[in-house]
This record gives sequence, C-alpha cells and structure tokens, in this order.
Amino acid sequence: MTKENKYRLSGLLAGVILLAGIIQLPSCSTSSGKGSEITGSIVHSSANKPIDDRQAKIAKSINATYKSRLLDSIYQVKANRKGFNGNVLIAQQGVVVYQKCFGYANLENKEALKPDTKFQIASMSKTFTAVAILKLMEEGKLKLTDLVSDYFPELPFKKITIEMLLSHRSGLANYVNVYNDKVIRGNLYPTQDEIFKWFKTFDRRFIGKPGRYFEYSNTNYVLLAGIVEKVSGIPFSTFLHKNIFEPLQMNNTWLANEKDPAAFINRTTSYNGFWKREETDYFDGVVGDKGIYSTVLDLYKWYDGLINNRILKSETLQSAWTPRSKEKRGMRNYGYGFRMICFNDSDKVVYHNGWWNSYNSLFYINPMQKFVIIVLGNKYNNDIYDVGSAFQVMSQGSNNTKDYME
Repeated sequence: MTKENKYRLSGLLAGVILLAGIIQLPSCSTSSGKGSEITGSIVHSSANKPIDDRQAKIAKSINATYKSRLLDSIYQVKANRKGFNGNVLIAQQGVVVYQKCFGYANLENKEALKPDTKFQIASMSKTFTAVAILKLMEEGKLKLTDLVSDYFPELPFKKITIEMLLSHRSGLANYVNVYNDKVIRGNLYPTQDEIFKWFKTFDRRFIGKPGRYFEYSNTNYVLLAGIVEKVSGIPFSTFLHKNIFEPLQMNNTWLANEKDPAAFINRTTSYNGFWKREETDYFDGVVGDKGIYSTVLDLYKWYDGLINNRILKSETLQSAWTPRSKEKRGMRNYGYGFRMICFNDSDKVVYHNGWWNSYNSLFYINPMQKFVIIVLGNKYNNDIYDVGSAFQVMSQGSNNTKDYME
C-alpha cells in the first residue's frame, strides 16, 4: 500500500488479520492463574513483585483470580484466532489482575515480546501533551484562553485558543491530509521545526470557524507541543522527561524524534495485518499528536500518577475529564486530551485509543471502579479496540458497560 493510500484508507486492513492461526506466537505471562500468583502493584513501581497483605486482601475483595482467568480466555482467543500481537496489562485498585505478552517484537529475528518492550502508542500520546499544557497552566505560565497567535503570530491561525486546541474545536484540518501530496511528491520527512514552517502556508480552505464544532485533528496537538516549548523554553521531549516521565519513573518511555540510544532498546517493529514490515512514515518525526514509545508497565505508572494526582491537581484532572463537545448527541465525548463515554454525570469511562503505522494502542480507565485496561500492539489489528468483554469482566456485571464498549 502506498503512503497516499494509507492516509486515505487507514482502516482498510480491519478484519484481514489472516495469519494468526498459522504463525506460532511466543508468550510471556505474569497473570494470576492462582491467588498466590497475582502480580504486584504500582506501590513497588513494578508489576512483577509480590503483593503485600493489604493488596492480597484487595485482590480477594475484587475477585482477582477469577477475573484473571476470564481475561486470559478472552485474550488467548484474540491472539490465537483474531490476530492480536502485543502486550496487555489490566489492574484494579492497585493490584495487577492480568498481564501477558502475545507474539513478537520482531518477527524476522523471532524476538519475543517482553513486559518492558516499547510500542509506539500513537494518539494515546495526546494525553501526555494535554497534561503538559495543564501543568503549565497550574504553574501560572499560560492560560487556556491564550491565543495561538500569542505564541506564533506568524501562523494563519487567528482567534484560536489553547482550550480549542485541547478539545479539538479549533476548526483546523489534520496536517497529514493538508500536506500529504507535498510529502509524497517531495519524498520529505519533516522535523518538528519544519512542520511549523509548513504551517505558515496552511491552506485557508482547511481552516474552519474556531469554536463552532468538534473535529478531531492532529494539527491541534502538534501546535500544543510547540506551545509547551515556547512557554518552557526547552524541547518538548525534555519537558516530558523532566515533568512527567522522570517523576513517575517511566524510564522506558521516549519520543520518536529522540536520539538517545536508550530510546531504541527493546523497541518493537511494526507490521501490517499480513505481517509485512512497515516502512518509516513520512510524519514519524512530528510529535505531540503521536510519537511516544512506551511499555504497558510505564503506562500503568502513568495511570497511577494521574489518578493519585502526582502530576496534576485533582480539580485540573477532573476538568480534563469533563465533556467539551456538548453539541454532539450521545454518550461519547472529548475533554482535554481524553475521550469519554458518559453513562451519567458521575459514571464514565475515560480513554484514548491510538493508531499509527500499524501500531494500535488502547488505554481505558473506569474511575468509579478504579480499574485500567492497557493494550499495545505492533501488528495492525482492529480487534484490539473491542474491549467490551474485558470491561464486563472488570465491571463484574455493572450496568451499561458492554453495550457501549464494543
């Protein structure tokens, strides 16, 4: 498939995962087949250390052993029959209920996936970009009512606020579509600085009226990453390491445009649904909207840092998890960097999926029942996003969940 067709037909490979039953996939596991085998919690900053007595009581109260067995049945089917190749971590109330690796980090070398294997998390990266902006807001270094033109007066983006970027209400089209022909004809791989130079020529036909409606666009989050750099005076990657990754001990999390050799250790190769190795994408060097490589273990630390207010204040996080697209009827909505399914005012699912260059990612939080589902894949597989069965297991039959998660 050409790059041009990839952008226009990103969902074409859904349902064509044909080789899952042919290739024998290796597996690593730290799931809780027996009560004594339930893995540790984030208290130890690792999901592989034994739990203490308090956590053992929690594990028993949430029926972790039973849930783990059901979850294993679900993900064994996904791996053996539906083509899933990736890592899973599911936790509740500080206890890792289920963790397992399915398949290869690199098929050619028969390199098996491990718990600390790095995946491109794609649009899940937007959660980090949003939190970076909100952290600067908490520190009084910017306001969400600030205009993009306050920071980049040379760009043709007038009357667009930071809040509009966060909630995808800017009216700006996706830069990937705006500049698709440019990169294909010129065979260009723009850097972050170069994409901002390109933004000066942003076709006005692709600029809608700011604030009028919700329209998901990667352009918004590339601009937000640029604002982080302008305000902080340091590269976006440096800001994330200093203010998020290092405080949370996310030592295996890096941006795609970083040159540190550590960023490439245990990094996966991506494949399409037919196990054809993916080439470097033209826009791989552009970050903020995507571009973070991480592990299920580090993303568990990210979840823990969010819900325990280690990065943002509680009221700020709740603001991020507040629907901002009320004109859209239905339960699905978007806040500041997070998607939501709102069953009612107090019961919601907070999540963000990702897809980029055949990487798939899923990060789902149930705040009320205090569980998280993290799934990362490096072989295109649309079934990753079918999380309804796992949610039913973790919800223990709570109302509403399954119908809206599938």
